[in-house]
Amino acid sequence: MYISNVKANQHQDIADINGFKHVGEIAVKGCPYDFMRRGFFRNDIHDFYLFGKTSPLTDIISSTLNRFKSSNNNIGHVYIELTFFNDNHGDSRNGTACVSIDLIRKELKVISARDVDNNQIPTSIEQVSGNDFAFSSEKKKSKFETYIHYMFDVNRDMNQDCIAVEFDKVGDGGIYTYQLHSE
Repeated sequence: MYISNVKANQHQDIADINGFKHVGEIAVKGCPYDFMRRGFFRNDIHDFYLFGKTSPLTDIISSTLNRFKSSNNNIGHVYIELTFFNDNHGDSRNGTACVSIDLIRKELKVISARDVDNNQIPTSIEQVSGNDFAFSSEKKKSKFETYIHYMFDVNRDMNQDCIAVEFDKVGDGGIYTYQLHSE
């Protein structure tokens, strides 16, 4: 895994997400699907950016810690936006994730995440079944399906499967509706 240079900016004008205030941005080489399913990836980002000696986010976090620290030891109600890239130069965007920081568990907690096609990355099977997802290529659809089958154990239980039905063909990809199907 390669973690790119930090680009952290304090934004006053970014809208809140569920009551969380935006305090910075980090550019990361990688894929948001890998970030969501691999704890070591989240931990590497947490450790490098928040406990690294040269972290520009340290100043932002230090200044907000006393103002926003909540009783559950999260840096309460602030979030950092992670922007994922395919390359080392940050030219090929690959999705985003918004995370808060849990100081006790020393981990990043996902508030929301989106893939390169702007699909919300689901955190439960209920967020998949009955919803539409747009993919610009078959490869991106396959990445999504690998994620949902891994995260939600869909194919391991022979009594259920998540079926994608092509709804609208668009270029090399399309819009697909997923349904949880029980046999």
